[in-house]
Amino acid sequence: MKAISGNHIPKLQNFKPHVPWPAFMEKKLCHAFWRHLKHADEQIRDFRRIIGFKEARGVTIVINDGSPSLTSEMVHAFLTRELGKLPNTDAIIYLSDGLVKYEMATIYNEKNA
Repeated sequence: MKAISGNHIPKLQNFKPHVPWPAFMEKKLCHAFWRHLKHADEQIRDFRRIIGFKEARGVTIVINDGSPSLTSEMVHAFLTRELGKLPNTDAIIYLSDGLVKYEMATIYNEKNA
């Protein structure tokens, strides 16, 4: 396994993929976040079942400290779309220490508001 650090956005912007850029970014975000979101959703489900708090709100906190140049707009759009696929998660709190000193966003599921 090889770890790569640094800002690769300028190189990626010049790359001419066979996949359109929005679809490429969607795949990358899915790869980076989905497994963790699904695991958090399962933890919320299990907590409600074991403890017996069926009405408890499920909140997932996502902390991005590995990709500081990833724009929050892309992540917010992705998380908003994915929230609908997580039946036990009512809200996602996204924290990033990136290009601006500190960002925070709360994304919630309106059907449970």
